[in-house]
Amino acid sequence: MGLAYPVPAQRRSVLLGLWIRNGIDETPDFIEARSTGDVARIPIVDTFRYHWREVLIATGAKVVETAPFYLFTTFSVGLRDRHLEAGEVTILNAVTIASVVTVCAIPLMGALSDRIGRKRLFLIGSLLMGAFAFPYFYLLDQKTTSAVVTATVVAVGLIWAPIVATLAP
Repeated sequence: MGLAYPVPAQRRSVLLGLWIRNGIDETPDFIEARSTGDVARIPIVDTFRYHWREVLIATGAKVVETAPFYLFTTFSVGLRDRHLEAGEVTILNAVTIASVVTVCAIPLMGALSDRIGRKRLFLIGSLLMGAFAFPYFYLLDQKTTSAVVTATVVAVGLIWAPIVATLAP
């Protein structure tokens, strides 16, 4: 069985990344910490030992941001093959329209988060996402072009935007 990706290209990317990283100087704070011996031997262990709560929060926030996007885009394309009567072009157009709406909504949601707070906007988006799960599948079950487009645009274009706008990449 062959691999699904070109290994030589990946090796070049890794080597390029290592070459770039090798040419970057350490920060003055790290150089000072290293000279005093105040550097963790295994930083990942210290991270999980002393900052486990922050790791869990960051992981959970990323799951809340990533999972709905793939569910509402990739899953809907796969669902079309088995259950929806909408054509492939309809589903792909719905995802494209939703993506354009998202691109326009993210800066607006970022500005809104500056006013009401990032945590509050993230929580509002997360609650809306959870509340829209059943209506989303209900709309898809209608098997009409307008329902599929509406479900996808609302989920990805409007409800996902406040979630993704408040998280760093």
